[in-house]
Parts: sequence; C-alpha cells; structure tokens
Amino acid sequence: MSETLSLFVSRKITYEIEKDIISPLAQTLLANNYQLKAALEQLFMSQHFYDLDDHNADNEIIGALIKSPLDLALQALNFFELAIPDPKTDAMNHYNQFYKNAVQDVMLSKAGFDIFQPPSVAGYPPYHQEPNYQRGWFNSNSIIPRFKLPEMLLQSKRILSGGNLGGVKLNIVDFVRKGTYFPTPQDAESVVKGLVNYMLPEEPDDKRIHYFLNEVFLNGLSPKNWEVEWNNYRKSGDDSDVKIPLSNLVQAIMYSPEYQLF
Repeated sequence: MSETLSLFVSRKITYEIEKDIISPLAQTLLANNYQLKAALEQLFMSQHFYDLDDHNADNEIIGALIKSPLDLALQALNFFELAIPDPKTDAMNHYNQFYKNAVQDVMLSKAGFDIFQPPSVAGYPPYHQEPNYQRGWFNSNSIIPRFKLPEMLLQSKRILSGGNLGGVKLNIVDFVRKGTYFPTPQDAESVVKGLVNYMLPEEPDDKRIHYFLNEVFLNGLSPKNWEVEWNNYRKSGDDSDVKIPLSNLVQAIMYSPEYQLF
C-alpha cells in the first residue's frame, strides 16, 4: 500500500536533478535575498519545466491545452506590455472602459468565461467536465471573440459591442522598434522569428516560418523591400508602410491554431 501510494505523492531526486535544477535555483534565491520572483521566473522559463531537457518527446507538455479566455487575454496584454490607464488619475478608463466593458464583458464573457460567475459550484465546465474538458473553451460561440482580440488591441475598439478600450492600444511599430525580441528589426526574418518564437508554444517548423514570413508579412515581396521600408520609417517617422505588414503578422499569429494552445 505505502509503495503504491508513494508513486503518486513522491519522486526520487537524483544527483543530476539536484546539481542541474535545485542548486541553481537555490543560488538564485540566495542572490535575490530570498525573494521568490527571480527563482520562479528562472524555473518557469527553464527547459526542465516544460520537460524539454531529455530526449523523450512523447511526454512533453507544450501545445497540449487550449487557453481559457482569461489566459488568452492576459497573455496578450502582458506580452505586448500594453499601458493601462492609471486607476487613480484615470479611473473611468481604467475600471469602466477597459476592465469592465472591454476585458470582462467582451474578451471574457462573450468567450464563455463570466469571471467570478461559474455556472455551478463545480466551476467552469472546461476545467472539469469530461469528455471535452479544455476543448470546451473553443466552440462556435466563443471562436469569434477569441479571434477578434488582436483587432481590438490594434484598433483600440470593442469590436463586438462598440466603444473603445479606454486608450489601451497596441502600437505594434513601437513594440518592434523598442522591443528586446528584435535586435535587427530591419531584417524581415528576424522580426517574424522574434514574434512567433515567443508567441507560440513551440518553435514553428520551416514550413510555418515560410508562411508567416513570405505569405503574411512580406506578402510575396522581397525581404529587401522590408529593409527599405523600415529604414525609411526610421528616417522620416512615418510608420504607414511598416504598420500594415506588422499588423497583418500579429493578427495571423493570433489567429493561428498554435496560438490558441499552451
């Protein structure tokens, strides 16, 4: 009995685990005065956390779960580092226009996630209801608000209900220009890989990179065209020629099946 139970509640810590995982985390914890944030960030960004640190690809836990509407919205807001209206100096836009009317009523409720109001004491069905479980987040009722998210952020509009996002807007040109993901923003392939490698759960294969790069971003043009347009934007400040392909790329990535998954 005890041996059987131990299979579920314990795991042997090998020398390799202690040396490669536990000791580095302990050093990070010590170096940061025992504040957990740095150690947790190190763990959550590690190959080990996603089970990518061995040669067994059959048990890796990436791209296996459909994101809830809450995960989908918060991931986009955090990744693009969107500026939210200040709750003290701009309370109406912060609480009403953005969080209530946009996030709660459109991004969440219309996608099947009435926050703090699960349909039963069991919680939200996709978290517990077999046989679909998390597949319940993606259906004919929720697909439209999920796919309208990038359009809402890029235009700062509540696409499905009317109104605006209280000033919250994704300026994709500024994001690429200032972002650490794009060391050479004048290089088309660098821009595409900088987005897809961070926004998608797994690094895409060459076929998917080709699609996002040549069919979506460049729209059949040469990478040289992008280089010229980007350099012209940096000289003139006019972003009209670079904004369209960047917006198309962001929307294509967020429309993709891969983006809907963890």
